[in-house]
Amino acid sequence: MNVGTGAGIGLGQLERDQREVKRLHDAFLEALDRHDGTGSPLPEWEDVPPRERQAWRAVDVLVRLRVERAETQLDLVRSERDALVEQVKSLRSQVRFLEVLRTQDDLETTRAKTELEALRGARQRQATPPPSVPPLVEATHDSTPIGEEAQLITVKVTAVAPDEEGGGLYLAVERGLREVHQGVTVRIKGTEATAEVASVEPTASLPIFISFHSPDFAPKEGDVLELLPKPGDELPALIA
Repeated sequence: MNVGTGAGIGLGQLERDQREVKRLHDAFLEALDRHDGTGSPLPEWEDVPPRERQAWRAVDVLVRLRVERAETQLDLVRSERDALVEQVKSLRSQVRFLEVLRTQDDLETTRAKTELEALRGARQRQATPPPSVPPLVEATHDSTPIGEEAQLITVKVTAVAPDEEGGGLYLAVERGLREVHQGVTVRIKGTEATAEVASVEPTASLPIFISFHSPDFAPKEGDVLELLPKPGDELPALIA
């Protein structure tokens, strides 16, 4: 195949696959590089018409463009590969950092649990006295009964006068006035009738004033009033 025929074939192969164009290009180069023994190119190239020479140059330019495009795409792929490699390295560093943080969190959690268990144990030891020392409340309950069977402070009513304006009562007692004070609750012995002492004037003829009382609270001369201790005041009342 001479150079002119090759150039014509190259003109028809402009849109073929790159490998086919490259093969034709290599064939053309081989033909042009062939020598006749005298160091001169083959004379057939001089006989190639301008149109076929232009086709040859078009094939050569097309091959060069495709090679450059392939090299450019290869550079882009390499750049993307390098970027992905760096991203993978960064992700691995983040994973190692997160593993360190998780290990620290586990250690903190373990230490917090240990401290919490120690605090619970210390609280339980403080709340539970040793068997050799009985609780104070239990010892008191065993020695002094509290409730209806306990001995309450009592006073005997010697005089009663109604309060015409407020609906209360004025009382005088025989003994134990010093035990009666403002806010104490009194009960008629043997009944459930109760009242609350509003005020105490020791120098008055009727020193005890009662403003709030139950409907059935109606003491009379000779009745005995029991002083009811408030919750938590049982021991002081008994001692008095």
